[in-house]
Amino acid sequence: MALSIKKTLAVATVVAFAGTGASYAAPIFDTLPEVNGGNGYIGDFTYSVPVGESVTSLTVSGTWGNSQNVTSGALTLFLDTIQVAQCVANTACWNTPGPDAWSYTFSAADLATGFFDDGAASLVQNATSGFTRLGSLTLRGETSASVPVPQVPVPVAAWFFGPALLGLAGLRKIKK
Repeated sequence: MALSIKKTLAVATVVAFAGTGASYAAPIFDTLPEVNGGNGYIGDFTYSVPVGESVTSLTVSGTWGNSQNVTSGALTLFLDTIQVAQCVANTACWNTPGPDAWSYTFSAADLATGFFDDGAASLVQNATSGFTRLGSLTLRGETSASVPVPQVPVPVAAWFFGPALLGLAGLRKIKK
């Protein structure tokens, strides 16, 4: 009898407190291959945004220059229409042997628009001179619930838990 009451108590505890969990951040991570030449569309970063969540942090990074060539021509990079990097002629990215790292972290205001919540972001370039050479293109970030998961207050759970245990113990006693 004592063993079955312990099992019942364990199951009832799990059921009573199952609604007290919190939301967890989901990671965002994707990469694009090196870029050698061209102008315009580079590629799409794709990632998952769980239902009911939104992107809460996002950084895109890469290098001017890559394994083929250590410098890049003059260009401007856009991720979904937001300028994220620029290599100006006769600056370090243009004429200093690299690769030379760059990164852009989106502001809370950028992310609050929900623009990146669709699970895809297009990287586009506008080259003005020279050859485009980009490497290590990476997108990193996190998502979290836009509305916090409701917590079950412990006192309320205890009000249901206590009588349930007493009822189970009473049923057990009646059966005998």
